[in-house]
Amino acid sequence: MPAAVVLFAKAPLPGRVKTRLTPPLSAGQAAEFHRACAHDTWRKIESLAPAGSYFFSDTVWDDYSGLAAPGQRGVQRGADLGARMLNCFQDLHERGHSGVLIVGSDSPTLPREYLEQGLRALEDVDAVLGPTEDGGYYAIGCRRTHPQLLHGVEWSSPETLRQTEANLRALGLRFQKLPLWYDVDTAEDLKRLANEAALPPSVGAWVETHRSLLA
Repeated sequence: MPAAVVLFAKAPLPGRVKTRLTPPLSAGQAAEFHRACAHDTWRKIESLAPAGSYFFSDTVWDDYSGLAAPGQRGVQRGADLGARMLNCFQDLHERGHSGVLIVGSDSPTLPREYLEQGLRALEDVDAVLGPTEDGGYYAIGCRRTHPQLLHGVEWSSPETLRQTEANLRALGLRFQKLPLWYDVDTAEDLKRLANEAALPPSVGAWVETHRSLLA
């Protein structure tokens, strides 16, 4: 089977997502922004890998169910983000996919070609990482599940990428880094996003509605 591309996104519940954007946003506005990011990222992923696209949310959410078909949906399971991603890798490798690329929902303007590059790289190397400017990554992929791949990684930390790279080297895995991009986690990131020349549809509509808050 071809490589799978998976969106990892939380349910857009006020107070549980995008909390670093409050203020200037309210908890409800931050949740709606997260929802818009997830919608646009899913459309990108589904167009990229129509035969192997999956939407894994942290809980069952009706709005997300309307986006992805039953066979494309999954619920994340595990004590932390590392365990949830490892379980996802394992589940989809067991389905027969030649590789699995997990993508976060925090980079709504991420160029599609970066993910295309990641899929091509997984034909030749063991793993790929898509680095973000804050020291994390927008995507991680591998051709096989390695239980120690994410051992000891501090999530949402400036050390996340470095620690993951160290694990890859310790496992003797060949990996490729994709081009650098940025997550939208802070008010400054949000202002940067609002000044992008072109925005995906759901995020673009959200920005236009809330532009007075982003000046």
